[in-house]
Amino acid sequence: MRTEIRLGSVGNGVGGPEALMLDIIYMYLLHEFNQDVYSHIVINQIGSELDEFVIKEPGNRIHVNIRYPFYEGFEAKSSAEKNLIGLDIIHNALLRIAEYDGRLDVKKIESIREKILKNDFPFEFVYKIHVNRKNPHFLGKVVVRPLIDRFVYSVLIEEDGSEKCRQIILNGRAGYYYA
Repeated sequence: MRTEIRLGSVGNGVGGPEALMLDIIYMYLLHEFNQDVYSHIVINQIGSELDEFVIKEPGNRIHVNIRYPFYEGFEAKSSAEKNLIGLDIIHNALLRIAEYDGRLDVKKIESIREKILKNDFPFEFVYKIHVNRKNPHFLGKVVVRPLIDRFVYSVLIEEDGSEKCRQIILNGRAGYYYA
């Protein structure tokens, strides 16, 4: 099971298609670090007028409202600034969830954040692997590369771990579902 994570905002902040890059990065990294204990995590950035909370919902879902300042002209901020703000919100929300019920490992959540910062946000994840039945030295992989404004799905052919060719099969604008 992979945790589906959605970052949103009640106000002028993170959320929408641009936040989906972080959503998919966390979806894969929570799985990689064995932290996909929830089927769905919803994180909302809120202002001072709303209450913060962590609520478990039916179906192994959890919802977090986290107070984080809204910035004037958020839309005009650079992609790097938006990424860092979104990362900070998700990270703090996951720490709140860990504090709430202890099912998430704080050290692993910290390691995920460090890996994202070390990688400077771009990632490429293997979505599916197909082993050639006639020649197991050949692998076909479908990979996804989430970017702030779009996502790129490619088919990658490998022979004995060496990339032989790569073909983009979908280069699409970010929407609410692409993984």
